[in-house]
Amino acid sequence: MMSQDPEPWLVDYAATAASFDWDDAWAALRSDGRSGRPDSVNIADLAVDRHVREGRGDRVAFRFIGRDPGDIDDPVDVTYASLARRTNRFADAMRRRSYGPGTGVATLTGRIPELYVTALGTLKAHGTFTPLFSAFGPDPISQRMNIGRIRVLVTTPLLYRRKVAPILDRLPHLELVLVCGSTEDELGAGRIRTQRPQVMSFGAFLTEGSDVFEPDPTDPETPALVHFTSGTTGQPKGAVHAHSAVVTHHTTGRLVLDLMLELNRQERTTLLLVTHEPELARCAGRRITLHDGRITSDEVQQHD
Repeated sequence: MMSQDPEPWLVDYAATAASFDWDDAWAALRSDGRSGRPDSVNIADLAVDRHVREGRGDRVAFRFIGRDPGDIDDPVDVTYASLARRTNRFADAMRRRSYGPGTGVATLTGRIPELYVTALGTLKAHGTFTPLFSAFGPDPISQRMNIGRIRVLVTTPLLYRRKVAPILDRLPHLELVLVCGSTEDELGAGRIRTQRPQVMSFGAFLTEGSDVFEPDPTDPETPALVHFTSGTTGQPKGAVHAHSAVVTHHTTGRLVLDLMLELNRQERTTLLLVTHEPELARCAGRRITLHDGRITSDEVQQHD
């Protein structure tokens, strides 16, 4: 616990609103001492790699805890350095397979480590990432994958068997399915290697890439994320988020969530915010942990 609570980012709302300037918001995110939007902006580089470059690679980016309160497995900590290596491998494997800029990549999983490796690795490779809700049925899945022209899907063995395999003939753009936590033998039953889409394990895919990957310069308006509307009143519509949206994420993390480095010096834990969850708005001043599909918070400090 810190000996003295730091000053919150937002002390006087009216004064902050009156003086707010986007050039200053970019300056708070940049490491070169300049203001304004830079010529190249990549969300994954700013969210992960810059922490490694600035000496924070050994800090914990994520802590994953099993859903079952009686789970005997230890929490899984992922440091920035480890996350950088794994996302580099994902991005490099995409490049080696000629999945170039604009490639649609989707996940159909819970909040597991592979989800974040996929999202950030996709952004490094200039692909567009789409998260799919794991409770979706066949129709919502196929609708969103076809509208988004998804070529690569990351999922789990159970979701693959129950929700993906039965609708493969309805997914004409899908070329590669990466299944987390499975072996090639488990996945290969009933399929020939040349059959499309190719189905392989997530781990085997990462072995095709290198720990070292240098993203190409990223125009700030390059599409990064595609989030779909609910589709309750008609065909779901995709909302495209560009890499430049990272300045809004960073500003929200400061002024709304009051996130800071080293909220807990003893554990040296830093939060990487990649999820869009309403629960986060109620977690200001707390360390947030991902519990396999649920977000909880342990109070670290409380501001008046």
